[in-house]
Amino acid sequence: MSSLQPQKTDAVFDVNRLQREASNPDSSVWVSASAGSGKTKVLSDRITRLLLEGVPPQKILCLTFTKAAAAEMSIRLTQRLSKWATCDDKALDDDFCDLQGHAPDKGQHDRARRLFAKILSCPGGMRIQTIHSFAQEILYRFPLEAGLAPHFTVLEEAGAEALKKEALSDFLEKIAEGKDVAAAQALKILVPAVGERQLALLLKEVGSQREKWTEILVKEKGHAALLSRLREKLDLDEGDSKETFMAQACSEDSFDRKHLLHLAQALTEKGAPQTAKKAGKKINLWLEQDAAGRVAAWDVYKKAFLTDKGEGRKDVRKLKLLKENPELDTLFETESLRLKSLAERFDTLRLFAEGAALMTLGMGVVQAYAARKASQAALDFDDLILRAKELLSRTNIVPWVLFKLDGGIDHILLDEAQDTNPTQWQIVKILTDEFFSGEGAQPERDRTLFVVGDEKQSIYSFLKADPEEFERMRVYFKEKIGACGKDLKETPLHVSFRSAPAVLRAVDAVFAHDTVRQGVSQVPVHHRAFREKAKGRVEVWDLFAQEKTEEKGRKKESTDWLLPLDYESAIDPVVGLAQALAVRIKNWIDEGRTIFDRDLEAERSIRPEDVMVLVQTRGAFVDHFVRALKNEDVPVSGVDRMRLTDQIAVMDLMALMQFTLLPQDNLNLACVLRGPLIGASEEDLMKLCIKGEVPLWQSLLHQAKTESRFAVWRDYLEALALQADLLEPLAFLIHVLTQSCPCNERTGRRALAARLGPEAEDPIDELLNLAEDFKTQKGASLQAFLQWLIATEAEIKRELEQAEGRVRITTVHRSKGLESPIVILPDTVRVPRSNALPKILWDSVSGLPFYVPSRPLNGFLRSL
Repeated sequence: MSSLQPQKTDAVFDVNRLQREASNPDSSVWVSASAGSGKTKVLSDRITRLLLEGVPPQKILCLTFTKAAAAEMSIRLTQRLSKWATCDDKALDDDFCDLQGHAPDKGQHDRARRLFAKILSCPGGMRIQTIHSFAQEILYRFPLEAGLAPHFTVLEEAGAEALKKEALSDFLEKIAEGKDVAAAQALKILVPAVGERQLALLLKEVGSQREKWTEILVKEKGHAALLSRLREKLDLDEGDSKETFMAQACSEDSFDRKHLLHLAQALTEKGAPQTAKKAGKKINLWLEQDAAGRVAAWDVYKKAFLTDKGEGRKDVRKLKLLKENPELDTLFETESLRLKSLAERFDTLRLFAEGAALMTLGMGVVQAYAARKASQAALDFDDLILRAKELLSRTNIVPWVLFKLDGGIDHILLDEAQDTNPTQWQIVKILTDEFFSGEGAQPERDRTLFVVGDEKQSIYSFLKADPEEFERMRVYFKEKIGACGKDLKETPLHVSFRSAPAVLRAVDAVFAHDTVRQGVSQVPVHHRAFREKAKGRVEVWDLFAQEKTEEKGRKKESTDWLLPLDYESAIDPVVGLAQALAVRIKNWIDEGRTIFDRDLEAERSIRPEDVMVLVQTRGAFVDHFVRALKNEDVPVSGVDRMRLTDQIAVMDLMALMQFTLLPQDNLNLACVLRGPLIGASEEDLMKLCIKGEVPLWQSLLHQAKTESRFAVWRDYLEALALQADLLEPLAFLIHVLTQSCPCNERTGRRALAARLGPEAEDPIDELLNLAEDFKTQKGASLQAFLQWLIATEAEIKRELEQAEGRVRITTVHRSKGLESPIVILPDTVRVPRSNALPKILWDSVSGLPFYVPSRPLNGFLRSL
């Protein structure tokens, strides 16, 4: 677990050459950069070299994936240019040699020293921003051209979620009032089929794809035409229904009565097995009916030929009777296939009906959400990209828009391109179209595109990122740039400055198998380490399995009645893994194990902040692991992201606010009394509740006349109810937290911390921050604030760049861009969840959407 200081080898000089080639501003470059290969340095180097070439800062646009990446790049650039403004000539020459491979001439010397002042004087500073920020800038500059209100606002994530819930409520209210008959019918179809919870997830999926839905509706010229195309694709006619299919299947000309009678007779002959006789009786019973009777007896009849899963009955076909009579066997198989085909048709009808219902409901919710946003002149983050793309797609206005953006853009740099979704790529294409066509393609006009990404790191599919799109765009730009006589240089950067050789070899070994590699890369994966002699270690532990009881048949000890905080089952593999990892980390620290510190260029002891734990989801393991670390006295930052309304301290404060609004809520008042601020015991609560039908608040008021502790609680709650009428949410919360309470003579905050521990501090602070934000955005109503908290399910996100002496726990997705000497992956064998798969699949040829039902389709075997 230690590293040696790296020594320069051929790999060092090779990567320096490649980085200089990539940062050379004379041509467009497409960089495939593995993790830790210095892409941020290459980006900042290229911007610096563009500035040295005399390119005005406002003509450079650098698009990043996150605000943190944009800030880091801006800081790097500013630090370098500020250093150049004041350093001596030798230091400047050394920097130039590192940047471009040779010393600067006199003109470059002078220009370099003036660059810092030049970017400071640039209106708005360097344009290094996320693509959402760029889109927002365009829309703010050209609201009328984009069809927006000039005063439009951008919704944060919490605000957008709240508005979506309001829109859903509007839509359901409209259905309840009978104003949307089609949606009401769709609801009757889908709710029994998928359930309320799954329906909410389906509607959310439709909402996340609203651009695709809008495009397909426009392409197919409306909802009715789209349904007609779906019927055609599924080989259904307008009047097709289960009844029509059934009637046709039961008509005399649809089956061979003579041969079926012969089959039934053979199956029911004397001496035939019971399996055969039962099947034969079902066939005879069905054949004896008229057409209507056959329809009614269909479910019984099909059991003679098919299993409950819709497959042919092998138990009947294995009978000696059928094996010795090929004619009977063929007849049995033919009828089985006919029934199976009909089952497929039924499944097709169900697929269409549920898909059409989902389309109706989904688009209704999307339209309700759009109406809500329009009423508030608001856009969400997806709207920023969509509206900017729509604006830039208007060919008659694009030149004017680009000209007004400080005279146009000549150089575009795109970071983390593998995470750029197709709509965002469209914006990049529009911006660069002029680069490589018309006047922009002339040799004397030097305009370039720089793209850096790594398809292996494309992990944001839920944001519509697609590694295949990354490859398609590479081919597109190579052809586009080549068509105007220029060249798109492709530069690979696979030398890692971050990881030790042992780690890189382990990664290469994982992706050495073709089937694994094809999931992340089109070419073989091979990494090289810059620190070729650095020590590293990769451990793969055995799986923690469920322990078995020693005595066979011995019942597992019940844990049903243990309190959650007291329950840690020793036989639970999740708990066992969490405890083992906590002990290992504790031992590293206590034993003084060392790692190599790149900043100090020396070895030092392991500290808690050196450890980062990456999980797939914030599930039960995280809770057990945090608890295990605390039991071992290892500082831990807790989860990087949590839902504020799920935190106990926040729930206690919300219950208190709810009491001031509705004292008659017995359950809520019981929570307040038992909470950290008042601290009533179970016996106290039982005594207050023993009055039967009397509300709990009235019981407290009555018994406060005779018992002093109840009087203290009454006075405290009445005083808070009075303050709630006078104070805004932020002031009310501050009053609760800074004034004494029955459980603490000093402050309510101390009472909460005493009961819940120091981990309650962060949620309380975040609640205060939300109350302050709410004051400026929504008003001062305590009831409105409480409803807003519940509706938005507010989440807080901790930034983990600064570890502050604690073990860090985050998801793989949130860890993007972070570094740590020790990384632990405890969540690597999770079985993919079927409910995580998309429920709407888009046909790559027709572009039509197809719904994937939650329940299995018994006979639907065709590939669409």
